[in-house]
Amino acid sequence: MELVRFKQRDRNSVEIKTRYRIDRGAGATNSYTLRFYLFFPNTFGINPGTYDQRSFLRQLRAYLRFDTPHFTIDELLDPLSDWSPLVRLQKIVRPDRNSGIEIDRDRFVYESKLLGCVYKSLLRDYTQKMKDSPELVDDGTIKKLHEVPRQFRRTLDDLARRDPDTALAQHADIIDEHLSLLLSRYLVLLLHDRDHAVEESVGSKRIAKTAQKEEQYRQSRNFPSVSSLIRSERQFEEYVYREKMLKKYVTEALFFEVSRTNTAKRTEHLLYAIAAGIAMFVATGIAFIGQRHYGNLTTSLFVLLVVGYMVKDRIKDLFRDVLTRSMGSFFTIRKSVIRDRRRSRRHRRIAVLHERIGFRHEGQLPDAVVEARNRGHFERVLFASENEYALLYAKRIRLNSRTIASLHTRVDAVADINVLDLRPFLQNLGAQYGIVPLDEGKRQLRPRVVKRVYHLNIILEYESSTGTTLQRYRLIVDGEGIKRIESVGDTGTVEHGTWALADEIGDLDDDDR
Repeated sequence: MELVRFKQRDRNSVEIKTRYRIDRGAGATNSYTLRFYLFFPNTFGINPGTYDQRSFLRQLRAYLRFDTPHFTIDELLDPLSDWSPLVRLQKIVRPDRNSGIEIDRDRFVYESKLLGCVYKSLLRDYTQKMKDSPELVDDGTIKKLHEVPRQFRRTLDDLARRDPDTALAQHADIIDEHLSLLLSRYLVLLLHDRDHAVEESVGSKRIAKTAQKEEQYRQSRNFPSVSSLIRSERQFEEYVYREKMLKKYVTEALFFEVSRTNTAKRTEHLLYAIAAGIAMFVATGIAFIGQRHYGNLTTSLFVLLVVGYMVKDRIKDLFRDVLTRSMGSFFTIRKSVIRDRRRSRRHRRIAVLHERIGFRHEGQLPDAVVEARNRGHFERVLFASENEYALLYAKRIRLNSRTIASLHTRVDAVADINVLDLRPFLQNLGAQYGIVPLDEGKRQLRPRVVKRVYHLNIILEYESSTGTTLQRYRLIVDGEGIKRIESVGDTGTVEHGTWALADEIGDLDDDDR
């Protein structure tokens, strides 16, 4: 099942997270299309004449990466597993089997980074389950979660005996500190969210003891991330910054090498050439007609040719604007080629992404989208004469499933993260206020001043091999940003598609970039 999540990221931006499943049995490629329809009332002042469509790319930050492979704690610790990155690391550095064999450094770096990603996802899932079901918190579960960094440290001891490489040891220390910080962070959050009545339970004591052990371990290794030694606000900032950078370093294992090409100019040149051809056709027609009526080298023909040239020049500019507005959105504005990032497999193309942007009139929208946007009786009556401009952003991705399967056997999906900055859309909204009369009894009325809000409707259309689905959201905004987001309801599925809103989609955190 493909999962999509739409949420408010901050006061001025929204985030759309999508998961594209790698279906190895569906052929050599898997194709998906994601479309955003933003409906702007006249109040926003966003239309083809005031808004440059390519500005949308500057407002949109898009990230693509592999979805984090899913493991349970038992699968991660299973010594017989061929999939566990922890077990693979142990096999890479195990001295009894690899004596005399040089360590594959690239493989060690990749598997250790992947371990950090998997461990974060695993901790998040387990702590969420334990928050929802406190009875799951017991010594056994906490010990198993703690066993992952402990086994990794034993692997580091084997690595130190086999390979004194300073660079590799520094990398291993980074992973070690990251695993310790992850465990401490999620255990502290779990303990903080538990009810006061169970704070003294055996599970809670184990959580606190484990977090304290990790703190002491980081201090014994002279890692800077020791919260008990923090004495100033600057040190708190440095702690958070270091934690963030460690996370970025580790999640590099999931990212691609993306080469983007701006194809807008190519489209413009094509449309300009068509406009020039139309203008030349009109000018040449005028010249032929004039020559037929006035003959050669006459004053009348000379005047007519000058007028024809003037008409040609204006027609060229007119059709250039018309074609750009009406047809420009049907052409790709940006193309991205995605290749594998690992050094030993670089330049293997694994996906191609095409993006389109443009305005649509209601008559140009698909019937399913028009139905999804269908206004209620109140809006239809009040705004019958007001047309909304629909800004369409569409991206189509084609995954080379066979190539991905041959390079990454444990990956089953690609995560697509889109962060849209709404501030340029809200800059024309005024700070207007209304008055609500409040009856406080005893013939006393008090005016309540309320700031005016505006509605921005967004429809998400998701298309895959199983069908097409749509979901509509209403953003309640004012000139300062988003006040809240309302889901208008699932509009149903077209054909036999599926739609899912999830709080957790693999591991799609904002800061994992």
